[in-house]
Amino acid sequence: MPESSCPLTLVTGASRGLGRAIALEAARAAHDLVLVCQRDRVILEQVGHAAESTGSRRAFVYTCDVSDEVAVADLFSKISGHGTLTGVVNCAGYTGDRAPLADFAVETLDRILAVNLRGTILCCREAIKQLSRFSGGNGGAIVNLSSQTARFGGDRLAVYAASKAAVEGLTISLARELAPAGIRVNAVSPGAVLTDPLKALPKDKLQAMQASMPMGRFCEPEEVARTVLWLLSDAASYVSGAVVPVHGAR
Repeated sequence: MPESSCPLTLVTGASRGLGRAIALEAARAAHDLVLVCQRDRVILEQVGHAAESTGSRRAFVYTCDVSDEVAVADLFSKISGHGTLTGVVNCAGYTGDRAPLADFAVETLDRILAVNLRGTILCCREAIKQLSRFSGGNGGAIVNLSSQTARFGGDRLAVYAASKAAVEGLTISLARELAPAGIRVNAVSPGAVLTDPLKALPKDKLQAMQASMPMGRFCEPEEVARTVLWLLSDAASYVSGAVVPVHGAR
């Protein structure tokens, strides 16, 4: 495939869980990839190799704390050397330990907001500068990862829920701001996805949760990933400012 026809997509939080699933789904769609995580470079390199085996011609890997303004600016300067950025998926996230707000450590609060909100904002800010250079009928796309906790809350997850509600507000506002430039901005809001944190729950609690699902099962990471890839694609060319739920009617 000629280089000019290959989308170049950045995925943060790509070493595991949803980020890994999104990276591999993008690889299947023949995207060139820039994969980012904070510290698990060895695992991230494994994802990069899997992506190249799956369909990506090139998968570049970087470690970066997305809440660090200087580090994010440096990351995007490196991305510019790999081609024209066409899509960004802000998947890096931090849940923190579940705790009542009355007992919540301010250090944990700061880290949740730093990764989930500040990190998403910083990556969007730098992405805009590169996506605005993308010519070819549109200005590319940004997809932010939210959560159903933003609307329905979660058990002792007040700060996490607040951070994701803020991401949704950012998404809608930024979509309107960037529409004249042809840059689309959307969010995906998953429900209970079968990733490591969910699998780590006690078996009886996991079974009770599954029994409460209208579809009788949890969401698979690949189902979220396919929604993200649709939003990145030209098939969603008039979709912007949307928060797309992936929650199986729950």
